[in-house]
Amino acid sequence: MFDLALLLSPAFWFSIRWNPLQPNTAILMAVAFGLLAAVGALLPRIVARGRQIPKFERKAWAGVGRPAVAAGVMGMFFTFCAYQQVAILSARFWFLLVAVAFIAAEARAIRTLVQETPRLKDDAATRAAAAKYLPGKNA
Repeated sequence: MFDLALLLSPAFWFSIRWNPLQPNTAILMAVAFGLLAAVGALLPRIVARGRQIPKFERKAWAGVGRPAVAAGVMGMFFTFCAYQQVAILSARFWFLLVAVAFIAAEARAIRTLVQETPRLKDDAATRAAAAKYLPGKNA
């Protein structure tokens, strides 16, 4: 059985020399990271399908998908390096770094989507209402 206390040990994450990946594990990790990248790339298109979404909201959804693509591609790269036993690039802390960066970027993108997008939508409505009273641009 796998000891979960091992995951909390710094020696586990920051060891340069670790057991090589088994082929099944490497394939599973590569598929998981590939799916993460594919979902991140397709997320803005799936959300916008069949709906008229304002430009700033599309950009916000793209901001949610971009970190997933980056984490997926980096994860596949580090999985390849771990499988091939490249000395420094096969360390587990790279996966930890990718996971922390992914979570931080997703939190920022979701905060932007939830907090700033409604504000931008209100600002656009205010500008559109004011624009009909201004000469020249809407004539």
